[in-house]
Amino acid sequence: MTIQMRPWRSTDSLFSLPTHTTTTTKDKGSLEFWLTEGKRRAKRRGGRPVGMVVVAALRTPIVDWHNLGSRGRLFHQLFSTRYTPSGTPRPLCSTPQHPTSPLLTEFDAAMSAIESDMYPWLRGGRFGSAVGLVQRYTGSGIVMTTGNFHAKFALLAIGSIRALNCTLPIELFYAGDKDLSGANQVLFTRLPAVTLIDISPLLHLSAAEHGWSLKPFAILASSFRHAIFIDADVLFLRSPAEMLSYQLYTTSGTLLFRDRTLYPGKQRYKNFFTEVMEGWTPSAYYADGRVARDLSLHEGESGVVVMDKVRNFHALLMACKMNSGPWKEDMYSVMHGGGGSIGFLETPPSAATPSSFPAHSIRICGPLFHPSPSNAPLWINGGIVMNKLFDEGKQQMRFTHWAVDRTMRDVRWEWEKVDKPFCLYREHSAQGTDWGRIEAREMGVLDRALEEWETLREL
Repeated sequence: MTIQMRPWRSTDSLFSLPTHTTTTTKDKGSLEFWLTEGKRRAKRRGGRPVGMVVVAALRTPIVDWHNLGSRGRLFHQLFSTRYTPSGTPRPLCSTPQHPTSPLLTEFDAAMSAIESDMYPWLRGGRFGSAVGLVQRYTGSGIVMTTGNFHAKFALLAIGSIRALNCTLPIELFYAGDKDLSGANQVLFTRLPAVTLIDISPLLHLSAAEHGWSLKPFAILASSFRHAIFIDADVLFLRSPAEMLSYQLYTTSGTLLFRDRTLYPGKQRYKNFFTEVMEGWTPSAYYADGRVARDLSLHEGESGVVVMDKVRNFHALLMACKMNSGPWKEDMYSVMHGGGGSIGFLETPPSAATPSSFPAHSIRICGPLFHPSPSNAPLWINGGIVMNKLFDEGKQQMRFTHWAVDRTMRDVRWEWEKVDKPFCLYREHSAQGTDWGRIEAREMGVLDRALEEWETLREL
C-alpha cells in the first residue's frame, strides 16, 4: 500500500502525484523562490534559505505516519523544483544564477539530506540517488520477484505468459543466494527474454526486506518506465501487455485491482488511512471505495500492479518506505500486502445441475479472479493448487466456473482451509450475470497450465 502525499483529484489513481507546473517568483514550488525569496527571508532570521527548512524538518522526529507523509511531501517538493519528473534538471528561473552557485549547491545538499533521511537504501547501492534512478527508466516490461518457495510457480507464470504470445521482457528479482538457490537460478537464466537480478547490490536493503517487502523495491529497481508487476503465483488468461493500452492506465498512470470484499463494518484500515491523511482531504476516488463506506476491510490487491514509474515516482518511493522497518511491522498489523473467484462449482451432494438447487447453495471455489475493464477474463491470483501453503492443498484444482463480486454488498466468502481454496457464495444472482461457466478459450489456457504444472512438479 502507499500513502497519497497531497489531496487527491477524482482522476487520480492510488499512486499518482502532481507534476511540476510553471510558478511565479513567490511560489514555494519554484526554484527562484528557494534561491531568492528564501534568501531574503533567511537573512531576516540570520539563517540560510533551504537549509533552514531542511534542518527544521530533520530535527522533527518521525514519530507517526503523519510525520512520515510530511517528510515525503517535502522531498517531493524539493525534487520537483529541481528536476522534471523524468529527472532532467530544470533551467534556473529569471535570476542569473550559475549552476555552480553556492545557493544552488546548498539546495542540492538540502535535498540530499532529506533523501538520505527518508530513503537511505538509495545511497548504498548502484543508483546513488533518486534522480540517478528515475533517469534510467525506459520502455515497458514485466517485473516479478521469487524465492525458492515460489520458484516453480514463477516458472509456470512465465511459461503461461509466453504461451499467450506476450513478448515483453521480464526482470525477475531475488534477494541473494539464500533467497533463491543456485540450482533455481539456473532454471531462470535458461529462459529467453528473462533477466534474473539479485537486488542486493542495487539497493542497500537490510536482510529483513524480502518476501512481501521486496515487491515495491523490485518495481523501483527495475529498468522499465511502464512496469507490470506480477506475483509469482499469478496466471494470465490474456496477454498482460494489453493492460498498457487500457484507458484506465493511460489516464491515471496506474492500474490496480480490487481484493475480496471481506469483514464489512470493521474500520482498522480506515482508521489507519485517516491517521496517514491527517490534515489532507481524500478524493472522491477514496470516498467511493469500499473501505471508506465500511463495506470491506480489504480494498486493493497486490498480485498485479501496472505503473508509470516516472509519473508516480515519489509515491513509489513512499511505498518502499512503508515496506521497510520499522514501518512495515505497523502497516502489516493493519493489512496484508473486483474481487472474484474462479474454480470449481461446489453443490450439495444431491444436486445434479445448477438449475436443480436453490441459488443460495452455489459456491464458486478457487483463486481470486480478475476480469478486464470489458469483463473479459484477465488473470487469477493464487496458482492452480487448492492451497499452496500446505501439503494437503497441493492437489490441482478442476476449473469449471467463474464468479465476480459486482455489488460489493452482502458478499459472503468462506475462508480457505488447508485443503480447500476460498469460496464465494452466489446467493442472489442468476447464472450468466456474475457467475457462469468458463469458456473454451480460457479453459484451453488453464488446461495448458495444468499440464505444465505436472512437469514442473518433477523438477
